Amino acid sequence: MSSKIEIIFLGGNSKDNLIWIENVAKSFLDSVKAINIVNYKHWQNKSPIINIDYESAKLSELASNKDDFCIFAKSAGCLVALNAILKYALRPGKCVFIGFPLNWAVENSIKPSPEELFSSYSVKTLFIQKEADPICPAPKLNEFISKHCASFSFCEIPGSSHHYEDLQLLKSKTLDFINS
Repeated sequence: MSSKIEIIFLGGNSKDNLIWIENVAKSFLDSVKAINIVNYKHWQNKSPIINIDYESAKLSELASNKDDFCIFAKSAGCLVALNAILKYALRPGKCVFIGFPLNWAVENSIKPSPEELFSSYSVKTLFIQKEADPICPAPKLNEFISKHCASFSFCEIPGSSHHYEDLQLLKSKTLDFINS
């Protein structure tokens, strides 16, 4: 898979993620064929929590005419991507999941559950997680995905927040993975 592919970018639950995901996507402009950023409905109507089903259907529709694409998702965006893959047969070439929200999904009773989302998941995926991310520390996530994900790479990075500020590191790890 070449780095000259299209990447669909999905942010996290908070509207603060919109600026972050736009900055991440812009950092890829010189390295990929095209970028698409998904804007969530709840960011506009000020609902506190993302509607996973609604956004998954929207993602599936956005990707329906794309042949060679990858998904780059942070936090709740990972759940949107997984749900679209499970329910709508979305077929990205690869996925990159940043700050996977395992604890948040369980605490908020997100359905389908993370276990259900990975039940038939087979997309090659890179997980980038901070060692002490409060939404899910890297060791806990690594243990979970080792049981539930068939084809993955795992990158633990230093840090104790759910903010992933090192855009150059994210870009570098993502492009290396896409090109592997």
